[in-house]
Amino acid sequence: MLPLKELSLTLVKGEYFYPDNIITAPTMDFELGGVDLQDPSQGLQVKSWAAYIDGHNIWLSAADREAVLVLTRPGLLTEVSLAFDRNMRYTIVFVEDGLAYLYWYDTLTAGYAITPFEGIITPKLTHDDKRDDQSAASDILFVYIRDNALYFRAQRDRYGVEYLLRADVNGTLEKIGMTNKNRVQFKLLPIT
Repeated sequence: MLPLKELSLTLVKGEYFYPDNIITAPTMDFELGGVDLQDPSQGLQVKSWAAYIDGHNIWLSAADREAVLVLTRPGLLTEVSLAFDRNMRYTIVFVEDGLAYLYWYDTLTAGYAITPFEGIITPKLTHDDKRDDQSAASDILFVYIRDNALYFRAQRDRYGVEYLLRADVNGTLEKIGMTNKNRVQFKLLPIT
């Protein structure tokens, strides 16, 4: 979780941990996760997983695992981002026909939900701190740009509370993830 739900006052730039350091396209995202879906028995730092768009489909795969179809949508899919919770349940944010949707496991209904979010661009997900000793404080962060400002929502709030991180960003969100400085880092690209 972001302490105090705000950005630090001092920039502490670091190098992204693998696989957040991989350059990707908006249609593919990588996230470090456990040994298998719904299997957190070895923690969340076992192997790299990929979420990718293929036509109207969103798939999950890992190097030693056959791809799994997660979701099929009727519209044009243009962006995807992936994170796993502490139980290795996936959370996916995707953009369909220009509208962002969050596909997440709702513990109240014990099933997956799809929640639309209007007016946001470049949505990204990360599980902020995957270390086992940080399980009580860690969270899935849903980060995005809306009205030229950087915002986030957290799994612990069931993604229902929006927190402003910074106004007037004049950019898009390219990447988010933990760095070797043990900080969540945001990479913004200027709007040209």
